[in-house]
Amino acid sequence: MNIQSQAVSDALALFPVYPPQIAPVQPSTIAHGGVSQAAFTPDGLEVIIEPITGLQNWVVAAFDVMTLIVNNVRTNVSKTIRPGEEGKRLLLLLPEFWFTNGVNDVRYQVTRVSGNKDDSPTLQLLYHNPAPTITISHPPSIVPGKTAVIIITVGYARAYDKVTLIIGTWRLTFTNPDPTKPITYTLTAADLQSIGDGTHPVSGNVVDQLTNSGVSATTSITISANQRVLNPPIIVEAETNNRVLDVNDLKGKNATIHALTWTGMADKQACWMRVESFKANGTAHDLQLWNGLPAQTNPTWISQGQYVQTLLNNYVSALGDGKSLTLKFWVSLDGTNSFATATPFPDQIYTVEALVAPTITNVNENTTTGTPVANGGFTTATTLAFTGNASADQQIQLLDKGVVQDTILVPISGQWTYTLTSQTQDIHKYAVKALYADGQTSEQWITTIVKPLSINTSQMNLNGVKLLAPFPTTTKEVPGNTMVREAMGGIPGIEYASLNPTIASVTRAGKVTGLRNGFFTIIAIDGGRSQVSYHGVVTNVFTLLLTPITERLDFDGLDRWASSMGGIQLPGANDAGPVLNAFITNFSNLGDFFRQMLPNNDPRNWVTWQAPTRDGLVAGFVRLPDGNLTAIAYDRSGHSQFPGPAFAFRST
Repeated sequence: MNIQSQAVSDALALFPVYPPQIAPVQPSTIAHGGVSQAAFTPDGLEVIIEPITGLQNWVVAAFDVMTLIVNNVRTNVSKTIRPGEEGKRLLLLLPEFWFTNGVNDVRYQVTRVSGNKDDSPTLQLLYHNPAPTITISHPPSIVPGKTAVIIITVGYARAYDKVTLIIGTWRLTFTNPDPTKPITYTLTAADLQSIGDGTHPVSGNVVDQLTNSGVSATTSITISANQRVLNPPIIVEAETNNRVLDVNDLKGKNATIHALTWTGMADKQACWMRVESFKANGTAHDLQLWNGLPAQTNPTWISQGQYVQTLLNNYVSALGDGKSLTLKFWVSLDGTNSFATATPFPDQIYTVEALVAPTITNVNENTTTGTPVANGGFTTATTLAFTGNASADQQIQLLDKGVVQDTILVPISGQWTYTLTSQTQDIHKYAVKALYADGQTSEQWITTIVKPLSINTSQMNLNGVKLLAPFPTTTKEVPGNTMVREAMGGIPGIEYASLNPTIASVTRAGKVTGLRNGFFTIIAIDGGRSQVSYHGVVTNVFTLLLTPITERLDFDGLDRWASSMGGIQLPGANDAGPVLNAFITNFSNLGDFFRQMLPNNDPRNWVTWQAPTRDGLVAGFVRLPDGNLTAIAYDRSGHSQFPGPAFAFRST
């Protein structure tokens, strides 16, 4: 750190500099520089303060104290300038625990013998803790014709990290990857050729912009992908369906062919592709997709590992159920455009499925565009609109618990709809059964029809006397200050909420508790987001006011104190029962509020007086020797020799 005179006025400009500082850091506006974890020795970060002479004398004088301040916290790292050290560099060791992850504000302060203090400008230093970690996930092997996805997970990732993947002697570096998600990298054919076949170590490392680093564990991967393999094209929809092309699953859309890669693949190799199958009546149904040039390989196909070819639905829709579908492919590996010398790839043989198993895909309230009713869900609607799929121009039956509701003719689109009305409030198990092929029945669509959500809307009155203590203590649930009101019917998952949470609270079970005097509204919302509500009012909630136990109030002082605190007029000493009962019903430990008198002692030595007075009397509250709370009435003369502490109630 440097200390320089800024002007003749002796005003100090203190410029801190850390020798291990890394600068600049990114983004440039975040901090002046950064400090790596490696900069911290076991003794701490070496901080150098270099005194600089001013125009007239040394800025730093003997017996000045220089103290480091980190994030506005004064550290215990300081140095007293001894005579003879005024112009010498000072070394301070700052322990690592003073730094937090992120940007740290660092400065130092010079305390003069006079007590005057000068601060250096703040230096913003970026610090990363913990250091980044790295984990590499990959398949154990890569066989011919396949590739592999490498997933690199960086723990404590940050912007501007540099991540390096190493497989054998091959390496790939990712600069400033997205720190919010793992790095996913698919090895290309070119990558696999560079790596080579064999078993290779796999590891990775990550280095953040402050040079903190992490190294992954070393695993191994076995590669045999560079052997000669002729991967035939595939029909994507059939590959994901156990090599069965389900025509009806396409729902009128085209099928997708992926032409893949092969050993010896190069740019501008001529290609031939053909599909062969049969219609339902057994006649041949073939289609030539590619016939040599201009159909040829290209760099994009090679780099992406596939070429996408559409198989039109007007071809697929004419295929017969149960027929075979053969996908044939040839490539001119010798660079010519001669089919005679083209290399045939293995045939891909699929099975066609053209009959649709009946299904229910959607159930909606009232109409097909109404609110959806989930399978296994609940509804209050008694009219339900069904949508599903089945073989075109075939008949199906709509069932409820196995009982036929109606017979439906499936339109040519293969999508059917039907509306049931006047459904009972009960559990329904709907299904559709095919009246074709083997009469397959769909999975059940279970729907429970329930009564609409309702609740008692009469006003809820919470009028139990509730006292709010001025300090933490053990309280009781007060009768009349709570009440349970539950909604009926509705879709399960009913929740309750108070629109006036400072007045009254409500639990998940519908239990309402008064908190303050006032009006409130409680709403109940069911699982379908229908809601009902009711109103209520809370009364008789009071804040308990207490003087210090050392207070000594005379008869008139009780009235003045209660009035100044907003205390209300309570039942008088002749009727202390309601106040006595309020304490007993509200609090478990009355010793928090009232003293316990000694046996055979005048209770007025121990009472807490009820304020204000009433009808010339005042009640004194005290715990008897057995611990029970009691109240005793006194007139002015009976109170005169026993001024003491008091309590009052304020409406809240």
